[in-house]
Amino acid sequence: MTDIILSIHPEHAENILSGKKTLEIRKSEPKRAVWGDTIYLYETAPISKVVGSCRLMGCMEYSGYDYSGNIANKACISVPDLRFYMAKAKCRKVYLWHIDSPYRFTTPIHISNYGLTRPPQSFCYVKEAV
Repeated sequence: MTDIILSIHPEHAENILSGKKTLEIRKSEPKRAVWGDTIYLYETAPISKVVGSCRLMGCMEYSGYDYSGNIANKACISVPDLRFYMAKAKCRKVYLWHIDSPYRFTTPIHISNYGLTRPPQSFCYVKEAV
C-alpha cells in the first residue's frame, strides 16, 4: 500500500472533508497508488499542515470534451474554471481522482511526521505518519 500526501488549497480541503467534493482534478495520475490508498490532505497557507485524509477510489483520464457540468460539480469548481485549468495545464488530458471517506484530524499534523522536510508541489508518495 502506498499513501499520498496531496497539497491542496484551504477551500478545496474543506470541500473534501465535508464530503461535498468527490473528484480531485490533477495534471498527473497517481501511478503507484491503488484503489483504497489513503490520501493525506496537506492544506496550504495559512494552516500549512496535514488536516485530514480521504481514500483514493479510482482514477481516470479526462480529455475535457464533456463540459456538461457533472465533473465540475463533483470537483466543486465552475465549468469556466474547469476549462481554464485544462487550458493552463497545456495538455490534452488531466486525471480525475475519485475520492471518498473523508476524515478530519482533530489536530493538524506537521509535514515532518511523514518524513518530509517540505510539502509537495502537487503530491508525493509516503509510507505512513510517524
